[in-house]
Amino acid sequence: MRISAQEEYGLRCLLSLARAAREGSASRTIEGIAQEQGMTTANVAKILAVLREGGIVDSVRGRTGGYALARSADEIRLSEAIAVLGGPLFNVDCFCEKFTGSGEICVNAVVASAPDGCSIRPVWNALGVLVDRVLSEVRLSELLVTEQGMETRVSEIVRSLS
Repeated sequence: MRISAQEEYGLRCLLSLARAAREGSASRTIEGIAQEQGMTTANVAKILAVLREGGIVDSVRGRTGGYALARSADEIRLSEAIAVLGGPLFNVDCFCEKFTGSGEICVNAVVASAPDGCSIRPVWNALGVLVDRVLSEVRLSELLVTEQGMETRVSEIVRSLS
């Protein structure tokens, strides 16, 4: 599992917009977000275009224009944002297809070679479920807390899976 720069920076841009909304600001400029997040304006513009196309942010015209969340931060789940920014963070299906070794398919997928099946696949499946569950449970608004507060929330989600 790898988190791309676009996914990381996209979430940071969304946090900036969520903070602005919480503080009563109608929108944030590309320059304002770039300065706040220590990013280039070109990168912020590219990411906001992707988020706008995905229906998560809206562009606001006019003298006080910029970008704003298309919906309340309470209605935006991290799973939706990640899907728009780059797709699933953890795709279980690709492991068995991507890392086949020197053959066309993984030797553990061939019944004759591995009569008991693949003992690694259940680990990947469980990790995929955990990642998907955490991302689908956490709302953008919930990220507007301290790091310790978010650690507590994620721990609650993980405990609820048991």
